[in-house]
Amino acid sequence: MPDPDTRAAEEVRFRARFLRLGCLATAAAFLTFVTLIVVVFPAVARTLGLSTPAADEAQIRGVLDAQVAAWNGGDLDGFMAGYWRDEQLSFMSGDRVTKGWEATRARYLKKYFTPDKDGRLAERGELAFEELQTESLSPNAAVVRGRYVLKLASETATGRFTLVFRKLPEGWRITSDHTSAGDPPPPPKK
Repeated sequence: MPDPDTRAAEEVRFRARFLRLGCLATAAAFLTFVTLIVVVFPAVARTLGLSTPAADEAQIRGVLDAQVAAWNGGDLDGFMAGYWRDEQLSFMSGDRVTKGWEATRARYLKKYFTPDKDGRLAERGELAFEELQTESLSPNAAVVRGRYVLKLASETATGRFTLVFRKLPEGWRITSDHTSAGDPPPPPKK
């Protein structure tokens, strides 16, 4: 009969081997799980039609391209389709904050689409967006920074904007617009 010290030592060695095997099995299971997540999840996501950051960016740029086309075609409602049609929409320019889709539309209507007292339509100009940088914040939120260029008959107005986009049931929409006009051009030299 083995002595109790030998039996205790064998039991400790057995438990240590069992613990090592348990740790190795746990590590193998974890690595298998990670591999499945990395390899299988993207394939399943594509199959289910879940978007990728590149696809989201393309859809967001599509919204901005549609806005430019609508503006240049004189279609205010087409331009406004890029905005979230909700009272929580915020538009900031200069020191003014406009809240809500209707109020934002009214602002654009008054400034660019309403005839003056002589019946002439305010000059809307030709719009372009440049230097666009899209930053995905989550699968349902993104920030776009860029520069607008509005070519008018007498001058070219430029400025910077930061747009917050959210993915809504109707697609990507601007929920917050912060636009700052650039410095006015210097007066012509005499």
